[in-house]
Amino acid sequence: MSECSSDGEIDYSPTIDVSSLPEVVQNRVKALKNLQLQTVKAESDYYKEVHQLDVKYQKLYDEINKKRGTILSGEYEPSGAEIEWKNKEEEEEKAEGDVKALTNGIDKMTVVDYDENTKGIPKFWMYALKNANDECLMGM
Repeated sequence: MSECSSDGEIDYSPTIDVSSLPEVVQNRVKALKNLQLQTVKAESDYYKEVHQLDVKYQKLYDEINKKRGTILSGEYEPSGAEIEWKNKEEEEEKAEGDVKALTNGIDKMTVVDYDENTKGIPKFWMYALKNANDECLMGM
């Protein structure tokens, strides 16, 4: 049934006349086609549900990003529960009581151009993207 070329490889024919195959083989091909159709339908349903979830959560992401933008620009000042953050590492350092050794005797570092009157977080995205790029390049 298959013809070999001069190098021993089977010649590829892009189309097969299924009607020329035995009936049992034709039935197997039909069964495989039905299974493929079921797979396509299941995949279609899957992507519809994923899209619905994307739409649902995009609204939440948009709200969060809008609030993030107002904090970064200085339009909104977070307070109360919004500024509470529990960091296990900080708690462990405080529990050890050896903070002076960790800071080499430096009580407090100040960052130039930032004080109590600074509005928002200047150059936040510049630093975030710069640091993200540095992290990415470290793996190279």
